[in-house]
Amino acid sequence: MSVVSVAESWSGITWSGDYNERQTVRAFTVETSTPGRGVFSFPLTSGGVTIPAQGTPHPDAAEFISGVPQITARGPTYFEIRIPYVATGIAGAEPNPNLTPLDQAAEISWDDDDREVAYDVDLDGNVVSNAWDQPFDPPLTRSVSDPILVIERNEAAFDPDTKLDYQDTICAEDFWGAPAGRARMGKIRARSVNAATPYWRVAYRIAFRMNTPAGVADADAWKRAVLDKGTIYKGDGDDKTLHATPNGEQVLLDADGRATDAANPHWIYFTEFKTKGWSPLGIDRNEI
Repeated sequence: MSVVSVAESWSGITWSGDYNERQTVRAFTVETSTPGRGVFSFPLTSGGVTIPAQGTPHPDAAEFISGVPQITARGPTYFEIRIPYVATGIAGAEPNPNLTPLDQAAEISWDDDDREVAYDVDLDGNVVSNAWDQPFDPPLTRSVSDPILVIERNEAAFDPDTKLDYQDTICAEDFWGAPAGRARMGKIRARSVNAATPYWRVAYRIAFRMNTPAGVADADAWKRAVLDKGTIYKGDGDDKTLHATPNGEQVLLDADGRATDAANPHWIYFTEFKTKGWSPLGIDRNEI
């Protein structure tokens, strides 16, 4: 039995789960000169087309390694041979000698952190105050969730100064679709891995503060907001005389230091985190 022709009929990638669970199949048709039982030796080449042996990298994506050829007779002299491929890292897959740990894709995961926030207007637009238009003390709070992005990847080296430079900073650029000022770098964890090609496993934890009261600027998203109030206030209009409240009770103040009510509160924003560009880290969505 000799091979008359070999042709590749189909190939494609199917995805299942994360990066290291990708699979693909290449399909070939083989025609022989005489009827046979489909016993072939691999690699099998004819007419410039090669059916690979087990353990061969995919010609278009070296991270895929071929498995055992699957042969099906479609006629006495006509056979279909399917070559399954799996991405390096799948249990049972042959290791790919062309890849190093630095070639592996980053692992991405999402979580949430809950926090309590004070508010002066409810979701229906009602001012949060008592019958005398005074705010509640302490103010009402509600629970909100901040999305947490964790990026974990292999890096050739890790400088501990990276933690000092980037932890607890606010991203000065748009990041993963969020405007500048909305993303804050949390913990950066790193551990060395002693392998044939030594590397570092580094994880970045980023929180997004997207759920803020209406009117809060992107640049103020991570600032500490404090309701402006005190025991001293200016008079109305042109009266700049300072007045003290009876018995030392606090009143709401506007931006000029005059008494106001709960319908027109003034919030003061205090900076707690420095702003820094994260571009040198190369962890934006289109960089990993």
